[in-house]
Amino acid sequence: MKFWKMSGAGNDFVLVEDNGYTSEKLGVMAVKLCRRRFSVGADGLLAVCRVPGGGIRMRYFNPDGTEAFCGNGSRCSIWWAYIHGYCGKETFLEAMPGRLKAYITADNIVKMAMPVVKTPEEYNVRLLNGKQQHVFFLDTGVPHCVVPVAADSLPSLNVESEGRVLRHNRLFPEGANVDFIAEEKLPDGSRIVNVRTYERGVEAETFACGTGITASAVVSGIVYDAPSPVSLLCRGGENFKIWFDKSGSGAVNVFMQGPAEIVFEGEINV
Repeated sequence: MKFWKMSGAGNDFVLVEDNGYTSEKLGVMAVKLCRRRFSVGADGLLAVCRVPGGGIRMRYFNPDGTEAFCGNGSRCSIWWAYIHGYCGKETFLEAMPGRLKAYITADNIVKMAMPVVKTPEEYNVRLLNGKQQHVFFLDTGVPHCVVPVAADSLPSLNVESEGRVLRHNRLFPEGANVDFIAEEKLPDGSRIVNVRTYERGVEAETFACGTGITASAVVSGIVYDAPSPVSLLCRGGENFKIWFDKSGSGAVNVFMQGPAEIVFEGEINV
């Protein structure tokens, strides 16, 4: 079977054309193909096909075989489809949250709509060091727990350990991705939000998470009054922008812009 290795700011994927595979089959393929050092290796599997009207459909599977939504995977799917002539610069993507508009804004740059975000829920949780931490829970197509931390502590933070504990916190019965964020003021007076994410399903820190970037931006905008668009920097060193309009304590007209690229292509027996 032919496959493409994709990267969305270091969040990497195996992409295959969806030839009517069942979810069960794709889940098994994800477990096999995403296994690092023993297979292609990736943070997830993308199954993509055309749909009537000039758009595409994407199904995403975590390395553990579970199906979910993925923001970076969506952008990678759109870029792949555009390069292969399946869609134009203005298109749409059908995924778990529904039909989402998308635009190619530059080479390897995709801007796409994200789901409406309801009011974040606020909780106090206990970290591994025993300290109480104020966090925000919201859904951007995937449930996220956003954890604001001091800027000087984010680089050395043990995201694997802290994220794993919060991911399984009883407050989040379905589990949650965990985003640690810190706002930084730049020399020109602008602000950027640094983000590190522990992803459920991957069960590790990833170099970027599109839904996590979105959740982090919404929390920064609603809770800390960061203006739209919010600029963010992921662990992989790539920049993102998130646009949104405040609606009560939630957000509408949410758009995410970030990089997507084809790394290589190949064939593998499945």
